[in-house]
Amino acid sequence: MGKIATGIIRTSHGVTGFLKVSSFSGETDHFYSLKSIELRHQNKPSQVFPIEQVKPYKGGILIKLAGIESPEVAKTYNGWEIWVDRQDAAARGDEEYYHADLCGCDLISDGEIIGRVVAVAQGTSSDFLEVDVNGTVRWIPFLDEFIGTVSLESRTIELRHRWTVE
Repeated sequence: MGKIATGIIRTSHGVTGFLKVSSFSGETDHFYSLKSIELRHQNKPSQVFPIEQVKPYKGGILIKLAGIESPEVAKTYNGWEIWVDRQDAAARGDEEYYHADLCGCDLISDGEIIGRVVAVAQGTSSDFLEVDVNGTVRWIPFLDEFIGTVSLESRTIELRHRWTVE
């Protein structure tokens, strides 16, 4: 099944090492049932932490991890992603996708493969697909205006307007 990223550490909170967390899906209920999480950041070794406490905070959540006891230590994890086993992540609704599932999909237009999704980035108004088009990176908003049918079974994403990558 593998692991997927479900959130990111934003900053520390308080004096005991709580971490402010942003959920990638916006849903936070699944965090309350987790016993541990894996933190990953760029080329640094991943780290697994038991969870001591999860509590709501201004539309998001705070997490207290074992071994992180001060705001100074907590701040060193700013920007680290939270990875969990897929079965422990938030349930997907219809036409909702994990970023990890979109990566590696072929971007197609009129039945022709024109690129491959290599990453998904969160923007302020939408997510963006980072697409490799013959060695050139193109950013496509993951919005209905640009994206048609997404088929995880065939690993394809339909591009509505080819001009967006040319």
